Amino acid sequence: MKLRSVEVKAAKRGGLHDLLTLIKRSERAMHLSEVKRGWFVIIKVLSVKTAKEIRMTRSREAYSSRQWL
Repeated sequence: MKLRSVEVKAAKRGGLHDLLTLIKRSERAMHLSEVKRGWFVIIKVLSVKTAKEIRMTRSREAYSSRQWL
Protein backbone atom coordinates (compact mmCIF):
# COMPACT_ATOMS: atom_id res chain seq x y z
CA MET A 1 0.00 0.00 0.00
CA LYS A 2 1.29 3.40 -0.98
CA LEU A 3 -0.28 6.48 0.47
CA ARG A 4 -1.73 8.46 -2.39
CA SER A 5 -1.22 12.21 -2.41
CA VAL A 6 -5.02 12.64 -2.39
CA GLU A 7 -5.25 10.79 0.92
CA VAL A 8 -2.40 12.78 2.43
CA LYS A 9 -4.05 16.04 1.31
CA ALA A 10 -7.34 14.90 2.85
CA ALA A 11 -5.53 14.11 6.10
CA LYS A 12 -3.83 17.50 6.00
CA ARG A 13 -7.22 19.19 5.75
CA GLY A 14 -7.82 17.63 9.13
CA GLY A 15 -10.97 15.69 8.27
CA LEU A 16 -11.18 13.02 10.97
CA HIS A 17 -13.23 10.75 8.72
CA ASP A 18 -10.51 10.89 6.08
CA LEU A 19 -7.89 10.09 8.71
CA LEU A 20 -9.89 7.09 9.90
CA THR A 21 -10.23 5.70 6.38
CA LEU A 22 -6.50 6.23 5.93
CA ILE A 23 -5.81 4.26 9.13
CA LYS A 24 -8.16 1.45 8.05
CA ARG A 25 -6.51 1.22 4.65
CA SER A 26 -3.04 1.10 6.16
CA GLU A 27 -4.16 -1.61 8.61
CA ARG A 28 -5.48 -3.68 5.73
CA ALA A 29 -2.02 -3.61 4.12
CA MET A 30 -0.17 -6.92 4.05
CA HIS A 31 3.14 -5.75 5.46
CA LEU A 32 3.52 -4.36 8.95
CA SER A 33 6.19 -1.90 7.83
CA GLU A 34 3.66 -0.28 5.50
CA VAL A 35 1.17 0.04 8.36
CA LYS A 36 3.89 1.74 10.39
CA ARG A 37 4.60 4.08 7.48
CA GLY A 38 0.91 4.95 7.29
CA TRP A 39 0.81 5.76 10.99
CA PHE A 40 3.99 7.81 10.66
CA VAL A 41 2.40 9.95 7.94
CA ILE A 42 -0.75 10.45 10.03
CA ILE A 43 1.25 11.40 13.13
CA LYS A 44 3.39 13.76 11.07
CA VAL A 45 0.33 15.43 9.55
CA LEU A 46 -1.34 15.80 12.96
CA SER A 47 1.77 17.26 14.55
CA VAL A 48 2.09 19.80 11.72
CA LYS A 49 -1.58 20.74 12.15
CA THR A 50 -1.31 21.17 15.93
CA ALA A 51 1.89 23.20 15.54
CA LYS A 52 0.02 25.54 13.18
CA GLU A 53 -2.87 25.85 15.63
CA ILE A 54 -0.51 26.62 18.52
CA ARG A 55 1.23 29.24 16.41
CA MET A 56 -2.11 30.82 15.49
CA THR A 57 -3.35 30.99 19.08
CA ARG A 58 -0.04 32.45 20.21
CA SER A 59 -0.17 35.18 17.58
CA ARG A 60 -3.81 35.87 18.49
CA GLU A 61 -2.87 36.18 22.17
CA ALA A 62 0.02 38.49 21.30
CA TYR A 63 -2.33 40.64 19.21
CA SER A 64 -4.96 40.89 21.95
CA SER A 65 -2.33 41.78 24.59
CA ARG A 66 -1.02 44.50 22.25
CA GLN A 67 -4.48 46.04 22.09
CA TRP A 68 -4.52 46.52 25.86
CA LEU A 69 -1.31 48.54 25.85
